Amino acid sequence: HLRQAGLRSAAIVPVTTPGAVAAVLAFFAAEPISADEHFVRLTSTIAGQLGVFIERKQAEQALQRAHEELEERVQERTAELHAANAQLQTEIGERRRAEEAEHQQRLVAEVLRDTALAINNTLDLSDVLNQILTSLGRVVPYDTADVVLIEGDRVRLAESRGYAADQLAAPVIISETPLGDLPIFREIIEVRRPVVIDRLPFARPDDPMARPHARIGKTR
Repeated sequence: HLRQAGLRSAAIVPVTTPGAVAAVLAFFAAEPISADEHFVRLTSTIAGQLGVFIERKQAEQALQRAHEELEERVQERTAELHAANAQLQTEIGERRRAEEAEHQQRLVAEVLRDTALAINNTLDLSDVLNQILTSLGRVVPYDTADVVLIEGDRVRLAESRGYAADQLAAPVIISETPLGDLPIFREIIEVRRPVVIDRLPFARPDDPMARPHARIGKTR
């Protein structure tokens, strides 16, 4: 190709960076190139300047690659930390739930123990019912509670808790009530298991049991 172009002489000047030849300056001519001292000094100076530029460019590219690698490692580490933190939060939550469950189990055991002691240590019904309501208040989140005895075709309020002074009439009203007037009690007698009601279905808003006077736990 050079011969076809009529080029018969050449001068090749290396462009160096520390430890390597990064490029070359290649000169071609149809006539012999005069590689005198002026030519050598000029091309070497230019090659040296170009070498400095290439070195700086390589350093810049290396720095950019290092920055990108560092950013990638930071992102990976951040993701690892997020994952570790999420796992830690999960473990903390599980441990907390386990501790709460254990605490609840201890409370239930204490309530059962206190209730058994009350039943075994006295024949006084009022004392036993008071102890039962006191103990249950530690584990059952009720607002008010009643113990209603079913006596034949009537019900009788034996004990109650949680009523403010202006609500004292509420338990008194049902202290002597025909069982036929209390469909909820009839249902419990029939099914013989706990019944949880979200909204008590009474027609009359002034009915003595029209509001949930013994709301226990979360209703469905």
